[in-house]
Amino acid sequence: MWPWGHLAVGYLLYTALVRARTGRAPSGSGAVLVAFGTQFPDLVDKPLAWGLGVLLHGRTGAHSLPVLLLVVSVVALYARRRDRSDLALAFSVGYLTHPFADAFLALLQGQTEYVTYLLWPLTDPAHYSTDAIVLASFGPFDLTVYGVAQLGLVVLALGIWIADGTPGVATLEGVLGDGDERERTPDPDR
Repeated sequence: MWPWGHLAVGYLLYTALVRARTGRAPSGSGAVLVAFGTQFPDLVDKPLAWGLGVLLHGRTGAHSLPVLLLVVSVVALYARRRDRSDLALAFSVGYLTHPFADAFLALLQGQTEYVTYLLWPLTDPAHYSTDAIVLASFGPFDLTVYGVAQLGLVVLALGIWIADGTPGVATLEGVLGDGDERERTPDPDR
């Protein structure tokens, strides 16, 4: 699945959970953490496989359920100590959706050998051609049914995110700075 597909799936599930629990849209911090969680497995596994050769391929370590459960447990314990379990939920939902979204098409097609990464290191993951995966990741977008479905999810998620009030934008502006000098430069006419 493409990164924006992961983002869409994670955000749609997270906003539905938050709305069911609280009746409100996600917080800015929650939206940022769910977004980070949806990308986390690739941010860990791809560099370790493609750049450093530590992992067999880009769906091994952080894509596996044993590693996922360990990471989510550590994040939950840390967040509970800080009384921010809501933020652990955001990251965890994003992270949980990623490996299953990657497995969806293979499972749909009955190709269970391609989802053995879910149980790594208990099972050997399927052997992919790393070069083919790297090239496919940067290659042209194919308008297959699966590709169009991902685009549909992205459009739906974008619409819901806008309806939610674009949570996360102000949070990131606060962290990264919004580049608006008017906010930092006193107005001489005031």
